[in-house]
Amino acid sequence: MEISWARLGDAHDRLLNLLDPVERARHDATVSPAERGRFLVGVALSRVLLAERLGVPPAGVPLRRVCPHCGGPHGKPRLAVPSPYGFSVTHSGELIGVALCEGAEVGLDVEDADAPLDVEAAARTALSAAELAALHSRPPAERRAAFLRTWTRKEAVLKALGVGLRVPLRELELAPPDQPPAVVSWPDQLAPRPGPAVPSRPGLAVPSRPVPAEPSGAGQPASGPASAGPSGPVSAAPSGSGQAGSSGPVSAGPSESGSAGSSRPGRAASSGPASAVPSRPVPAVPSPPVSAAPSGAGRPASGPASAGPSGSGSAGSSGPRLGIADLAVGGVHPGAVAVMGAGGVRVVERSGSRLLQ
Repeated sequence: MEISWARLGDAHDRLLNLLDPVERARHDATVSPAERGRFLVGVALSRVLLAERLGVPPAGVPLRRVCPHCGGPHGKPRLAVPSPYGFSVTHSGELIGVALCEGAEVGLDVEDADAPLDVEAAARTALSAAELAALHSRPPAERRAAFLRTWTRKEAVLKALGVGLRVPLRELELAPPDQPPAVVSWPDQLAPRPGPAVPSRPGLAVPSRPVPAEPSGAGQPASGPASAGPSGPVSAAPSGSGQAGSSGPVSAGPSESGSAGSSRPGRAASSGPASAVPSRPVPAVPSPPVSAAPSGAGRPASGPASAGPSGSGSAGSSGPRLGIADLAVGGVHPGAVAVMGAGGVRVVERSGSRLLQ
C-alpha cells in the first residue's frame, strides 16, 4: 500500500487541465482559496497516481463521486470502471495525502497537529464513554495528541468501510491511543462487521518521511512545517476527506466516505446521550515516543490489525478483514490508514509534490 504526500503550495493553474467538468465546477464554486487549492491538489494527485497504474493520461482517469444518500457529486471518489485499486484522499492545513492499495479498500486520514482545536468539544462528540474516560485520565497536556491519534484511526476506519460519518461515532470504540490500533466495538448498524486481520509484527507509529520542499520554477514550492490553513479544523467548510476543504476533526460537511451533511466532532453539538458503552477507568499512561522506522521499500503496521467487536462473536465474523496502522507525517502530524484486506498493513511512502510539477 502506497501513500503519497503533497502540500497546498503544490497547487498551480496547470493542474486545472486534469480536472473533469464536474471537478472543475466544484473547484470554481469553492470560495476559500485554501480549500480550492486542497481540492485541486487532492484530485490531481489521485489522477496522476491512478494514471501510472491504468496506463491512461491523468485527465482520462474515470472518477466518480456520487453520494449514496443524496446523489450529489461529493461522495467518496472511486474509479468508474472495474479496477483492483482502492484509494483514499485526505487533507488538513498544508498537507494533502493519497493512499493507493491494490486489491483492497483503503481509508486515509491526517490532521494538522498545529491547527486550533477544542479538544473537549470534539471528544464529547466523537468518543465513546470508555474513550472519553481514558482521555480524561491523562494529564491535560497529553489530551490533544491522544484525541488526534484516536480520531485519525477512527476516520481512517470509516473511510475504508465507505460508510461515512452517519455512523454514530461514539459507538465505534477503538483501543487507547498508546496501544496498538484496534477496533474494540462496532456500531450495531455495521453488518457484516470486519474481522481481525492477520497482524504484522508489533511496532510503533510509522513516522513519515518529511515532505520535501520543491524547487521554485516547477510549480509553487512547498512551504515549511504544516500549519493551519484558513479553514483549519474548526471551519464549517466541507470535510477534507471528500477533497473539498479541510479534513480537520471539527469541520462539518460531506466526507470522502459518502456522508452528505454529516457533522464532524467538535463543531456540531452531539445529539442524545453518549454511547451506552460502560465507562472503564483507564490509568494515565504517557503516549510512547514515536520511533523512526527505517526508510525502505516497506514499513510495518503499527501493531496488530483490528480486533473484532467486543462480545459480539467477532471470531466468527464472515466480513472482510481490517488492518490499521498509525502514521506520523513529517514526524509531527498524526495520521492513520486502514485497509480492508487479509493481511497486515505495510506502507510505502513517496513525495507526491514531485509528481505534480
